[in-house]
Amino acid sequence: MFNEQSDQAAGLRKLFRTTPPQVVGVVPCSASVMPWVAQQILARASETERVLALDEWGAYGNLADSLLVSSRFDLLQAVEGHVALCDCLVDVRAGLQLGAVSRLASALGSDRTVNQRILALLGDLQRHFSEWLVVARAADAMGVSRLLSAVPRVVMIADSRPESVTAAYATLKQLAERDDLPAATVVFTQPQSREAQALAGNLQRVVQDQLGLRLVFAPDLQQALRTGEMTSPQKFLDRLILTASRPNRRVPAWKPKYAFI
Repeated sequence: MFNEQSDQAAGLRKLFRTTPPQVVGVVPCSASVMPWVAQQILARASETERVLALDEWGAYGNLADSLLVSSRFDLLQAVEGHVALCDCLVDVRAGLQLGAVSRLASALGSDRTVNQRILALLGDLQRHFSEWLVVARAADAMGVSRLLSAVPRVVMIADSRPESVTAAYATLKQLAERDDLPAATVVFTQPQSREAQALAGNLQRVVQDQLGLRLVFAPDLQQALRTGEMTSPQKFLDRLILTASRPNRRVPAWKPKYAFI
């Protein structure tokens, strides 16, 4: 089994021969922060060339709604050959395109042929962008997605509601199992509020004590992306290839009944 998976991963890795974009996972910890995230991504696109936002969120509260655009097709439909790849990408503004990947994220790891087609499509996309923002869902009862598991940098977006911070903790708990993610960035939508500052302090203490993960706080997404540690973009591709070649066995995540903070 191990040799078969290694051979598959080696074959998939041959798909990637060009310089990949910087990849950052952006995790809105509740639907209520998505409009704020959308404005931050627009600001990011105004100073960074060729940004692609990949939205894992489904129909409710997704990034497309907050950007006031319509994403008709999921990238999985291009993988399956039903539509052209260009039809899956929405022009939001100059320098910013949006792609829906809710179905693609769910399909990744389900079948060897599907894996290869998804990775080939991502390999084609990487040649056209300088930065990918993977707008991922927070951890649910089945953990985090393979896309979020593979990103080399993670920015959590929370508001001052305890349930939002609890979702951030549940996600960080899943990501802390990685041995190559020593730190994560947390952004509060109202960082100067007394509630946000108290929650940030508690979150930092609990995450450090229980997960051994270092948290970095930033006032907005722009600052988080500018000051975050730069990692090799190849890490995303390498990790995605490995996670895609493994059996689809996502274990149930820790799911609190109420906020821990």
